[in-house]
Amino acid sequence: MSFKDAMDRDIRTFVSANEFGETHSFGGRALNMIIENDTETPSPLAYAEGISTYRKIVHVHLDELGYIPAEGMTAEFDGIQYLITNVEDARGILKITLEGNVR
Repeated sequence: MSFKDAMDRDIRTFVSANEFGETHSFGGRALNMIIENDTETPSPLAYAEGISTYRKIVHVHLDELGYIPAEGMTAEFDGIQYLITNVEDARGILKITLEGNVR
């Protein structure tokens, strides 16, 4: 078995609630995911002049979410509406960048 095969088989481990994942609401569904708050810019984003816009990065398994969200759509995360500004698929783990006016 190659390293890639082993990684594909075990990739769910990373977002498991028993490992690094936590349960959060996304689109009205409870999903296991890893959340990154934007640690590089803990203050509001500079281009959002006049409002306090912050960024969160969500890592979720594609099979658990069931679809790849489109950039530019809005999504509810833990009861708050966010704009999806970027989506990347890394071997079945989606990295979704959310921006909203709540920390």
